Amino acid sequence: MPAAAQTTQTPRAEAIKLNKEGVQLWQRGDLRAALEKFEQALKLTREIKDRQGEGTTLHNIGYLLAAQQQPELAIVFLKHSVRTWETIREALRTLPREQQQSYTDTVASTYRRLADLLQQDRVLEAQQMLELLKLQELEQYLRNVRGPGTPPDAPPLRRTVNNRKREDLNRAIVEYRAALGRPGSEAQPLAHQLYTWLIKPLEADLQQARPKTMIYAPNGPLRYTPLAALHDGQQWLIQRYGVNNITACSVTDFHTLPAQQPRIVAGAYGTQETTVTVGGEAFRFGGLPAASKEVKTLTAMIPGTVGLFDRDFNRPALLPRLNSFTILHLATHGKVVGGRAEQSFLLFGNAPTDVVTLDEVKDVTLKNVDLVVLSACETGLGGKLGNGEEVLGLGYQLQRAGARAAIASLWQVNDGGTQVLMNAFYGVLQRGMTKAAALQAAQQALITGNFTPVGGRRSDIELVDSRTGQPRTVSLDTLQHPYYWSPFI
Repeated sequence: MPAAAQTTQTPRAEAIKLNKEGVQLWQRGDLRAALEKFEQALKLTREIKDRQGEGTTLHNIGYLLAAQQQPELAIVFLKHSVRTWETIREALRTLPREQQQSYTDTVASTYRRLADLLQQDRVLEAQQMLELLKLQELEQYLRNVRGPGTPPDAPPLRRTVNNRKREDLNRAIVEYRAALGRPGSEAQPLAHQLYTWLIKPLEADLQQARPKTMIYAPNGPLRYTPLAALHDGQQWLIQRYGVNNITACSVTDFHTLPAQQPRIVAGAYGTQETTVTVGGEAFRFGGLPAASKEVKTLTAMIPGTVGLFDRDFNRPALLPRLNSFTILHLATHGKVVGGRAEQSFLLFGNAPTDVVTLDEVKDVTLKNVDLVVLSACETGLGGKLGNGEEVLGLGYQLQRAGARAAIASLWQVNDGGTQVLMNAFYGVLQRGMTKAAALQAAQQALITGNFTPVGGRRSDIELVDSRTGQPRTVSLDTLQHPYYWSPFI
């Protein structure tokens, strides 16, 4: 770089450059040189009082020290980083949403890494860090909620799961999820056990507050638990409360009603089986015979709905037009590969060549979209339990692109059962209910078998037998199991 150009570089730009050079050196394995770059950046950010730059640099040093197996030193720097984030939290309220989102993403990784290091022998401090992070997320959400009856000045209530080891809770979650994924399994006792641990300590508070909706902001493996499918011994939780899962991108007012004249586009994958190769890995998918019926019913139910079927459900027909609709309904296969955005995708009708990756979704603008419904398989979950980050999946990325809300699935859903659930959901939504209330009503209809409240009539349906792969006609009573109604969040 010419000398004249160097002299015009601002101190803040120089600090950013030093941080980038430090990261590059770290990636090449030169940790000592990387640390020197970070130290130079830290000195510079403090001299110019760049608090955000200081927090980022402290974060980088903490991560580097943890990689060098120096956890105590790493904790010191990460704590300083957290304190820095805390001092600038108030200033965030005046920033544009995009900057708030960027801030929250950085904050989340700092708080969680610090919590991981503290959990080895300082569990209370670790929990405090996670509570601070959740406070960041909830404040970002609650600043945008102005619904009737909201008590914004009420003090928060905190309840702790006592006398339960992390291993016990994780084991219960794994067993619970396995039962939910098998129609006909005995899921209720496991759902009751988790209810006893997670919700029962709040029962007195819930009875006093009499809420209609629960806001669920879980961390770690709890992200794999559909709160709707916990059981109090008498009924499922969704029969008492609506449930909203929120992320840092869920900065929307859940009391906002959908547009009175929704503009809907609905795409349906066809009946053909296919194998898709992405990133050198092959994924086998079966046909979705009920997807076309699901979308045809939707187009008949809500006039003006644009239906795209099989090969007409393709990238050129849909991607350029996404932002001209208020609801996107995609009845297709999806796969979220944990940690690999370039290999996570939605399948379009011209498979195996027509797939849209998560990387592409991040570049789509959906500012006019109220709701994206991913009526597909595993759009919210990767292949195994981990820290729960992959649960955010494609639904989270669609919210990052501007969609106000998304509905995604936590496991491989049943084709015919999903058709019944979605038909009930839209039947209620077009009556003017909120998204959360519409999903709750649809789930309650499947649980009770009473479809009158959602405008439907009882009739037998056709499901694909998971053992034989052949279609069979069953009663709607079959759909009472949470396998059919609880995967969508």
